Amino acid sequence: MHLQPHWRHAFFLQWIFFYSYSKATTGSLIERNALLRIGMAIGIAFVFALVFGALAGTKPLAAPAVALWPISGLFFFLFANNIGADRVTNFLRATMFAALAIIAPENISIASGWTQSFPLALLMVIIIVFALYLLIWGLPTRESIRGDWLQQRRSDPGTSMAISILSPMFITFILITVFPDIPVQMTEYRKIQNPDGTFQDCPYCPRMLSVPSGTFNMGTTNEETAWATKLGAPKEWLDRENPRHEVRLRSFSMSATEVTREQFSEFVQQSRHPAEGFCYAIEENTVKMGGVRTWRDPGFPQAPDHPVVCVTHWDATEYVRWLSRITKHKYRLPSEAEWEYVARAGTATGRYWGWDDATACEFENVADNQFFATLKIPRPRKFASFSCSDGFAYTAPVGRFKPNAFGFYDMLGNVAEWTGDWWNVNYIGAPEDGSIWQAGDRNLRVFRGGAWIYYPRLVRSASRGRITATDRGDNVGFRVVRTD
Repeated sequence: MHLQPHWRHAFFLQWIFFYSYSKATTGSLIERNALLRIGMAIGIAFVFALVFGALAGTKPLAAPAVALWPISGLFFFLFANNIGADRVTNFLRATMFAALAIIAPENISIASGWTQSFPLALLMVIIIVFALYLLIWGLPTRESIRGDWLQQRRSDPGTSMAISILSPMFITFILITVFPDIPVQMTEYRKIQNPDGTFQDCPYCPRMLSVPSGTFNMGTTNEETAWATKLGAPKEWLDRENPRHEVRLRSFSMSATEVTREQFSEFVQQSRHPAEGFCYAIEENTVKMGGVRTWRDPGFPQAPDHPVVCVTHWDATEYVRWLSRITKHKYRLPSEAEWEYVARAGTATGRYWGWDDATACEFENVADNQFFATLKIPRPRKFASFSCSDGFAYTAPVGRFKPNAFGFYDMLGNVAEWTGDWWNVNYIGAPEDGSIWQAGDRNLRVFRGGAWIYYPRLVRSASRGRITATDRGDNVGFRVVRTD
């Protein structure tokens, strides 16, 4: 179970609405006007929810004020109604609300925190069981009422008490199931300008760089085709990168590095996105569909500043949706054209540093000497391999190597990156404005860039690949684009 702050707010709103509606029905002047009663209930609920939500929301003042939310709700329910029979109901409502409201997301995750949240969860279970008892058998002290079971339940005050307790929970849990991430109240972040020229829309958001508008030629030149062929690139691969065509792009912003484990972990923690599943990973020097490999444990050591891997296209898409929601900006995955425009950074050579394999390790984390030595994989004989040393056998911290002319890191190494484009076997019919190409095979999505496991023939600005949108790989991550 996991309750985001906006759903704790929703619980509070519903309890107040039910209480407000019941109180509004007691006024002699309005007891016959249902619409007026509902209107008053909504008005009362809105005012109190606004006040308590402001005190205990997710704004900077939230830390010391979070405790005021359940405490205020408790006292409100206990003392706002002085009709004797309703005190028990109000107390149960208030206790349930207090228990739900103070369960923070990090305190009830499966991974940790059960010892902290168990007493509160147990209290909720006890209250639910008691409410069900009232609903089925009625108040223990109530004299038996003649008639069938349904008539007894209608006449027993325990029935209304149980319904008043269970109804808000039932409705809210339905809403959580259908709309798990509706933002009722979100933190307002201010743009963070970093000394290196990047900016962030929140403390745990990716570092972004502005990309100027421009025009470039997308695809492989004849010179690059001849060069890539010598490196061992098959003709089928090179055909994918044609025809070469001009693309005009508007300005946008892209993350200077790939999304890190730390940034992705924050997303999973806050949204409870289920980013788990089978991942293609190297096991015993062979790429296997390892059931035990996930983004948390891809089969090799990673620090928080390493790029996240073993994520599907859906995982990446949900991340940018979440990022858009919390920052109120328009984030998405880059298009193929945007990615290649940034990767080339104004160059027309096969790589943004030129054609040389020997200097690759100054700019990127690729299949280098450490890779072959650590994994004990023999060097290929049919095509070229890197003979330099970048210092990492697997993934490296993002931003560790030299950037390209636009200031972006790891564009041709570390991990390959998901884009928003559907797969097409060539560029015939590709958008000329650099937008995401949503035509072709929607089950296959394009990824771009090199990786820690890639040989020279794949470490090229024009190289393209595709895998099923639901696949995960220990060499595939992503970076993000902001369009506003």
